[in-house]
Amino acid sequence: MRSANVPGFATFEDATRDLTGDPVYAGTAVSDSPSQFDAALVAIDATGAIAWQGTYGGSPGTEYALAVQPTTDTGFILVGGTESYGPGNPSLYVVKTDPVGVTGPPPG
Repeated sequence: MRSANVPGFATFEDATRDLTGDPVYAGTAVSDSPSQFDAALVAIDATGAIAWQGTYGGSPGTEYALAVQPTTDTGFILVGGTESYGPGNPSLYVVKTDPVGVTGPPPG
């Protein structure tokens, strides 16, 4: 796997590959709010440039990613923890994305 130095990202905890074989890293990014963090995915292309990136989280609180795996529909599933949602701190945090890190219902 190529290494990644991505501005705004605090840590990378796991990595997988997309359909083209490029690495997709899961970790934690610095949030817009002071002392808060969001779970994050970032894909690095063959030239070492950022192909796409996404951050996932709520406010107030911190989210972090511990693992990422590809899904059968060519997207990704990110697993980590949250302090923004759920009954405890931290609670399990699971995010499903499309192939370029977008969440939500499919278009159409």
